[in-house]
Amino acid sequence: MKQILILLILISTLVGSCQTKVSKTDFKKIEWLIGTWRGETNGQPFYEKWVKVSDTEFDNANYSICNGDTIKGGHSKIEIRNGKIAYTSDNLVWGLKELNDSMVIFESSEHRERFTFTKTSKGEWKANLKYPQSQVEYLLTKTFSISEILNEKPKLVEGYYEGYIEFMNKKLFTSINFQTTNGQQTATTSTPDNLQLNMPFNETCYNPPFIKLTLRDGTQNLELNGKLNGAELVGSLSGEIPAKVYFKKVATSNTRKNYTIVSLNIKNGDIVLPADLYLPISGKATGGVIMICGTGQHIKEEYNGWADLLASKGVAVLTYTKRNVTSFPNLSIRQASSDIVLPGQLESDIEAAINLLKGRKEIDSNKIGLFGFSQGAVLVPIVASKNKDVSFLIAVSGNVTTDKEFIINQSLNKLRQRNVDEVAIIETREIWNELFNYAKNKKNGSSVQKKLDKAYEKGFGRYSLPRQIPNDDEIKYLSTWNSFEHNPSNYWRKLSIPCYVVYGDNDLFIPVMQSVNILNTLFKYKPKLLTLKVYPKADHFIKKSIDRNNFDFPKYADNYISELTEWILGKAK
Repeated sequence: MKQILILLILISTLVGSCQTKVSKTDFKKIEWLIGTWRGETNGQPFYEKWVKVSDTEFDNANYSICNGDTIKGGHSKIEIRNGKIAYTSDNLVWGLKELNDSMVIFESSEHRERFTFTKTSKGEWKANLKYPQSQVEYLLTKTFSISEILNEKPKLVEGYYEGYIEFMNKKLFTSINFQTTNGQQTATTSTPDNLQLNMPFNETCYNPPFIKLTLRDGTQNLELNGKLNGAELVGSLSGEIPAKVYFKKVATSNTRKNYTIVSLNIKNGDIVLPADLYLPISGKATGGVIMICGTGQHIKEEYNGWADLLASKGVAVLTYTKRNVTSFPNLSIRQASSDIVLPGQLESDIEAAINLLKGRKEIDSNKIGLFGFSQGAVLVPIVASKNKDVSFLIAVSGNVTTDKEFIINQSLNKLRQRNVDEVAIIETREIWNELFNYAKNKKNGSSVQKKLDKAYEKGFGRYSLPRQIPNDDEIKYLSTWNSFEHNPSNYWRKLSIPCYVVYGDNDLFIPVMQSVNILNTLFKYKPKLLTLKVYPKADHFIKKSIDRNNFDFPKYADNYISELTEWILGKAK
């Protein structure tokens, strides 16, 4: 739980104090802080436990509670340091500005920030955090000790809740299904308009009556904070759209699906990837589609919506969780800006998935297709150009320029979004080119690092460039450096199977028009094999860009789902 201490830790630099020498008697004036306090932030409770260590030091630990267990936050203290009272956390120090029997003020004159802790007439504690551009206030109340609070384990929440997310008078239908999995509180969510079905929340915390649910949606982390009152769950959603949420418990429908889901494992050497195979109930072999995700860590459940849609129409679908590409403690990866993976490893996982489908009697092995998103859309032509068992492919938002140009284009777009001047944009492109040269020949490293340092001093570097030149592990394992010479067009030109390619013309991640032009050139003499769609005002996820003047929730571009579904059915059934 992010709360008072976390906000304080964000304040940088060492702060001096203008106070004079104080005594232990002065320090006793703060003893009213001793004990356990409860406050709320973002609709969720948090706890602060102040302990008197000695006559010159009070320690503070911060907690939140999740499903009957504590989650530790930060740690701080108020102490007499060199004869002066100071608020400290790690190596940060805030000097005392004012002190009396019911109030203490810590201040940073350098950053024009002031933090006031006040004991109210009701025995509560009011914390006021004043920054140059904003002000935050909390009210904390004395409560039981943490151990007493945890004495009674909360009853887990179960049941199906339907409702909506609301912002600017627009509503988006959503449902949440609370479950108990291996004795733990879990939950999934479904948003039909976004093809999201039974997507597990990354975190489900219940501290009656408070519920916190977190979810990774595209490139955003969303957090739902609410209160459960009987059969109703009411709260708010953080993220790009600060919406209100309302859900009500209802009975689940027992609608029978015309497909079954088989849990499997895709085995590729020592790698085992959990998978789900959606099989239509038809009594005959059917074509199959393998869903292939983009950059970063992804789970098979992200594609439940597509799998449900296609399987219900008679096409088998295989989804699988991507191999670990984000966390390798034995490697020296300082800034994991791309997948930690060796060239060919992700492609070999796709090959293993194809082999799994070929071995199933329910699958027509002459109708196996690959369905890739973003990075996955770059991988599918590589595999399809080498594997004769692939009969068609779908590539959504896949770059067709060299990876080098793709990376540079993405970085420059980040600067353009911030209205950075053209000089900085030109300089960024030059630095990227020098970085790629260094990754290839390991020459002029100190010169490139000096240019990175200067770019960060100017400010634009932090939005568009790595902080340091890549080290040996990063050059070997980060896809930014080990694949930048990859040219997708070399594989697209070899294809002789039907291809369906999709872009949004508002995609800020990849060079859309360059990719479109390359594909049109490559398929000039085999036009019947290429179906190319560019949807207006759609982003990297083929969702309509948000219009603040005429707001609606991000939804897929008109006809994108229906047109693609019809094409797949024509190839796989």
